[in-house]
Amino acid sequence: MNTLVTPLLGTVLLLTPGLLSGAAHGQSGAGSTSGTRMLRTPLPSSGPVPTIVPSGATAPFNADDDSRTIEWRGVIESLRKQHFRPGRRAEQRAEGLVELQAITDHAAFQPMIEILQDEKDDVRLALLEHFAVQGSAGQAALAWIAVHCDDKAFRYEATLRIDAPVDSSVLVILDHALRDTRHATVSNAASLANALDIYETIPLLIFNQATQDEYEKNGDLAWIAIGTQVSYVQDLVPVVGNGSAAFNPVVGHVYEGTVLAIQDAVVVVYRTEVHTALVNLSTRDWGRSTEHLGWDMKQWWTWYNDQYVPHKIAQAEAGRRDGHVGALLDDLERRQDEDGSLRPD
Repeated sequence: MNTLVTPLLGTVLLLTPGLLSGAAHGQSGAGSTSGTRMLRTPLPSSGPVPTIVPSGATAPFNADDDSRTIEWRGVIESLRKQHFRPGRRAEQRAEGLVELQAITDHAAFQPMIEILQDEKDDVRLALLEHFAVQGSAGQAALAWIAVHCDDKAFRYEATLRIDAPVDSSVLVILDHALRDTRHATVSNAASLANALDIYETIPLLIFNQATQDEYEKNGDLAWIAIGTQVSYVQDLVPVVGNGSAAFNPVVGHVYEGTVLAIQDAVVVVYRTEVHTALVNLSTRDWGRSTEHLGWDMKQWWTWYNDQYVPHKIAQAEAGRRDGHVGALLDDLERRQDEDGSLRPD
């Protein structure tokens, strides 16, 4: 599932899911990114694109077919047949929704999505509302829907229910999605990051703007012939009749010129959704337009390391100074309230 991106400074960067050591799907709780943002660090000129997942963070949303997930798949399928099949009465559907909302095991979330995503809107909206109150696991499930499901309306409703600032479990889902080779998955992940102001995704978006896809086909992909055709008599066939004889000529052809045969090709895919998300996110967080960087990944890499990272470091330092000054002012005000003194210790 690796995606090779455009060469940079004579080397390449890889979008590889193997970076997520310690950030694979698990069952433990994940911390929120609320109140803090990962300090940006310069991008390397080669090697893997760094993960956007905070150290030690996990996504408590099991998308794998382990034993519990397989068991829950049967339970959810049975619930669907009993309560949500066509022709069921409103009372039966309501009972099914109550049973659905009583399921809080994280291993059941993936089967819920897969089995119920094509149901009527009452079931799908109830599913989204249920995930919205399930903490980190529910936030991860909503992010998974917003990235991987085909129905645009379903993805939109899931996006509306993701808390901001996002939980670190959402970053795990996005980190996986932005390293995927499927164009739709990457584009949906970029749109989600743009909608929720997830600035940590900027490095991955930079190297996802365009990809090189191999074009597989047997034989020549195309050919062009430029030349001249010369005709000549290559044989004579005798024709004999009563009191007469003749020859029937066989005409041959000689070609002279050049044939250009195209036997291999590389398809460059420009992901407009990813580029748009990148420009919007970087412009909002930097405070100046980045549209002039275009599709040039080398320019983006240079901008990120030479301008954006120093800007974020200066911004963090200013925040710390403002916090220190604010703490001193609060202390002075407290002391003034206590004894009228304006002198700190």
